[in-house]
Amino acid sequence: MKRAWLIVVAFGAALLAGCGGGGGGGGDRTVSDFVYTTDWVAGSSGPTGRSQRLSLVDSNGIVRWETVINREVDGLQAQPLASVPTGDFRLVAQLYSERDAAGVQTGLLTASVEVAPKGAFQTAVGAPPASLRVQPSSLALQPPASARLVATPLAADQRPVFVAPDSLGWSSSAPAVATVDEDGIVQALAAGEARIEARHIPTGVSASAPVVVSPSSAERTKWTILVFLNGANDLAEFSVKDMNEMERAAQNPQVRVVVQWKVDPSYLSSGGFRGTRRYLIKPDSSSSIRSELVQDLGERVDMGRATTLRDFVQWGMQNYPADRFGLIVWNHGNGWLRSATAAASRAISYDDLTGNAIQVWQLGSALQGGRFDFIAWDASLMQMLEVAYEVRGVTDFVVGSQESPPGDGYPYEAVLRRFRDDPDAPTGTLVRSFVDAMLEEPAYANRKITQSVLRTSALAEVARAVDVLGAALAANASQLGATMARVRSTTQAYSPSDYRHFYDLLGVARNLEDAAGVPAIVAAAGDVRRAVQAAVAYERHNAQSPGSNGVSIDLTPKDRWSASALADYRRLQLGADTRWDEWLAVAP
Repeated sequence: MKRAWLIVVAFGAALLAGCGGGGGGGGDRTVSDFVYTTDWVAGSSGPTGRSQRLSLVDSNGIVRWETVINREVDGLQAQPLASVPTGDFRLVAQLYSERDAAGVQTGLLTASVEVAPKGAFQTAVGAPPASLRVQPSSLALQPPASARLVATPLAADQRPVFVAPDSLGWSSSAPAVATVDEDGIVQALAAGEARIEARHIPTGVSASAPVVVSPSSAERTKWTILVFLNGANDLAEFSVKDMNEMERAAQNPQVRVVVQWKVDPSYLSSGGFRGTRRYLIKPDSSSSIRSELVQDLGERVDMGRATTLRDFVQWGMQNYPADRFGLIVWNHGNGWLRSATAAASRAISYDDLTGNAIQVWQLGSALQGGRFDFIAWDASLMQMLEVAYEVRGVTDFVVGSQESPPGDGYPYEAVLRRFRDDPDAPTGTLVRSFVDAMLEEPAYANRKITQSVLRTSALAEVARAVDVLGAALAANASQLGATMARVRSTTQAYSPSDYRHFYDLLGVARNLEDAAGVPAIVAAAGDVRRAVQAAVAYERHNAQSPGSNGVSIDLTPKDRWSASALADYRRLQLGADTRWDEWLAVAP
C-alpha cells in the first residue's frame, strides 16, 4: 500500500488552478515565521512517537506543503516552518514510532487551520482527548453537494492531541437527509435537517455539527452524459487531457456532462489530487480544470467495483434529470475476459490502487434500474457480442472499439460537439460522432482504429443465430480442424495472444460460409452474417484494421482455455442463452 499522504506538486497553471471550483484553500504567498509547537510528553495515556509528518491540504485535496519533524526534546519543541503557504488548510499530522516518519504510524491529528504571517499552532502528544471540536460548526448544503467536516481531539487544556489512527467514527442522525463517511465527508441527499456526530470510539468523547439541506433545484435538460473516468492507473495523464477536452465542448447548458473522476497522482508527471471526485463539466478553453466540483468522495472509493459504477449512475440520473441519458465508461478494457493472471484480473475499469476491476458479467446488475440512450466504452476491445449482449436491456445503442485504441481514447471535443450543436437530433445520428471523431483524428492515422455503433434491439436475433451456429459447429467439431485454422488465419483478430482469441464475428461467419462445407454450418453462418449486418448501425475502421465489421466474438481453441476461463464465460448472459460455450469447449 502507498502511504496515505504524499508530496504533491501543483499543476502550475493547470490542474491546481481550478481543479474543483471550490476556491480558497491557500494562496501563493508564503511565510517564514509560522511556528509549529508540539509537547512530546504531555501525558502517557495517549499514543506516543518520535517523529511527525505534517501536511497542509487545500480545499481541492492537494497537499500544498509537507515536512517531517523529529523529536529533539522531552517537552515543548518549537519548530519554525519555512516557506509555508498562507490561507485556510486542513492540517494532517501523523505520528510515527521512529525518527524521520519511519516505523509504524501510532497517531493521527487533523485540524482546520489558518496559516498567516506570525501565526502559530500547538499540539500535544500522549494526552488523552477530553473533548472534540468539529469544524465547520454547521453546514448548509443543497443536493447533490458534499462538504468535509474535520474532527480535532482536544486535551483538557484545549490543545489538539493525537489519537490512534481510525479511532474516530462518524454518524448521521438522519441518513436519508445527509450521509457521512469515515473521512467526515458529508453528502446532501434530500431536504431536511441532520446532525453529524464525530466520536472518539475508545473514550466515547463526541461532538456534532448541524446540517441543513435545502431542496434540490436540478433542472431537466435534453441530455445528461455520465462519464465514469477511472484514472487510478497508468492512463491518469490522459484523464486530465480528456477533462480539458470536455470543457472545451461544454457550451450548451442543455447538454450536461457529469464526471466521476478518480486519479492516482503518482502516475502524473506534475502531480494532482488523490482520490475520487464528481464534477459538473463547465465551459473553459484554458489548460486548467475549471469545472464545478460537486462532490469530493475522498480516497476510499474503489472504481474497480460494479457497485461503485451503480452508485454513480443512480446518483447522476437522480440529480441531473434529462430527456436522454448517455454513459461513458473510461479506462483499460479487455473485452469480456479476465487477464491471464488472476492477480491482474481485468475486464474494464481497472483501479491500480485497489487491484480490482469490473467484470463484464457484473455490468447488467451494476446498471439495472437505469435506462440509457447509449453506452460508450472508452476502453480497449469492448465492442464484443459478449459485452453488448450483457447490457442490451439497459441501453438502445452500444458504442465501442473492437481494437485496442490509443491511450488518449476519444477526442472528446469532437465527440461532444455534435451533441452541443444539435441536441435534438436522433440518438442514432448523434452517437456516430464517437465513430467519426476517432477515424478523423489526425494523430490516430497510423494507429489501429475501429469504432462501431450497435443496435441492442437487434442483439437477440444475433444471439439466436449464434446459438444455432454454435450447436452446428459443436456437432461437427471433429471434422473442423483444418477449417478453423483457415477461418482464424483469414479473419481479423484483435490484440491476439495465448489467452485472447477475439475475432470479427461477421468475418468468422463469412469465412465459415466459404470454407465449412457442412450444410448446417453454412446455413447457420449465413444467418449470423445477416443478423450482424442488421445489428451494426454504423461502423468505420482505418487501413490498420482491415476486415473489421463492428463486433467481435471469442473463438478460443479448446486447448487454450484455462481452468477458470471457460467457467467465467458461462457466467455471461451470452454463455447462458446460447450454445456458443458448448462450441468453445470442443473447438479445434
